[in-house]
Amino acid sequence: MADAADVLFAQSDNSLAFHPGPNPSRQSVSKGSVDHGSGACRPCAWLYKSRNGCRHGEKCDYCHMCPPGELKRKKRDKLARRAEEMRQQRLQELQQGATSTAVRTPSAALRRRRHAGAGVLCRLLHADPG
Repeated sequence: MADAADVLFAQSDNSLAFHPGPNPSRQSVSKGSVDHGSGACRPCAWLYKSRNGCRHGEKCDYCHMCPPGELKRKKRDKLARRAEEMRQQRLQELQQGATSTAVRTPSAALRRRRHAGAGVLCRLLHADPG
């Protein structure tokens, strides 16, 4: 049976480089690195955080082949995709003549969460007198 490294190098293309981590002699290809060649891997958040790298080593479920900053880049891209999806959804609602006037923004969602978690006294103070 092929190990993770054999499968990885068989799948990988030349566009994704191998980055062995901060201390290559102590790090090896992890279980999570198998999907690195397809770009579907999930970068290990701990690999570059200390001099010794990830404490799980080969057993780590996250990719040890991604370059530093890849986790941050993937998170940023995911947030941008979600924001664009929300914008498209809102645009579609407006085009269909939706009657909802509520604007969905991250700050409005935060206000709703804060208000929903408020105590009874706070709700009474902010309640409509009608």
